[in-house]
Amino acid sequence: MEKTGSASTVGHPVIATSSSDSPFLSDEEVNAICAGRTQNAAKTRYLESLGLKVCTKPNGSPLVGRKHFELVMCGNANDFKGEPKWSIL
Repeated sequence: MEKTGSASTVGHPVIATSSSDSPFLSDEEVNAICAGRTQNAAKTRYLESLGLKVCTKPNGSPLVGRKHFELVMCGNANDFKGEPKWSIL
C-alpha cells in the first residue's frame, strides 16, 4: 500500500486497482461504449437507451455500475431484482 501526500487523502492508503476491480465503469470504458459522443448529457441518454441505470458524477459525467452493465449486456437484466433470493436460504 502507498500513502499519498495530497491534502484530501493524507494518511489514507491508496490501493492500486484495475478497472475491472472497480464497482463502476471507468471514464475510458464509458467513452468507448459511447463512441462519437462528447457531451456528458448525450452519453447519459445513449446509456439509458441501452437500458442502463445511469447516475451522474459531480463533474457531470455518467456513472454506471459494472455489475448492472454486465447483466444488461448479457441479457439477464430482468433476472436481477436487486435483492437476495430468500427462498434459497
